[in-house]
Amino acid sequence: MLKRLARTCYRRRWRVLGAWVVFLVVVSFVSSAAGGVFRNEFSLSGAESKQAQELLKERGFGDRAGFSGQIVFATDQGVDDPNVRQTMEQLFARIERTVPRTQVVSPYSPEGARQVSDNHRIAYGEVNFADCGIGLTRRFRALKIWLSVQVLGAGWFRDLAERCCRLAEHAQQLLEAAGCYRRR
Repeated sequence: MLKRLARTCYRRRWRVLGAWVVFLVVVSFVSSAAGGVFRNEFSLSGAESKQAQELLKERGFGDRAGFSGQIVFATDQGVDDPNVRQTMEQLFARIERTVPRTQVVSPYSPEGARQVSDNHRIAYGEVNFADCGIGLTRRFRALKIWLSVQVLGAGWFRDLAERCCRLAEHAQQLLEAAGCYRRR
């Protein structure tokens, strides 16, 4: 039976192709007419996490009811150095200006005093995204890369890639010298 169906489809391939195109168009129209608007949202009414978010909003911490991230920075001069402080404060202000509904808790603010290490060489700023789902926006997914490039610079990434290549070549040489590695 399948052999006969295959032979018929092969002989009338243009009709079969046309039938498939018509079928796909009809399915597309039916799904758009019968289906609703596509939405990319997720909600768990009554879940503990949802209750916690609502409680934070009720108590005036609505800016902290979303998701958060951290901007970690380290410096040999110490985070209290005026140049370091100015650079980081400018970065935090720029994030608050350019990313909608975002609040940054700076390690230089009274609320962020705990965000500085004991030796004052490492600190972090806490970035709070109000009502922003991590997996929902491309901007958020790209934020880590953008922040890294802004803080460290593109040259740092180039130097890191070159260092990794040199380390890989050195490892290859050691393995070849030990007789554990052969090129194919």
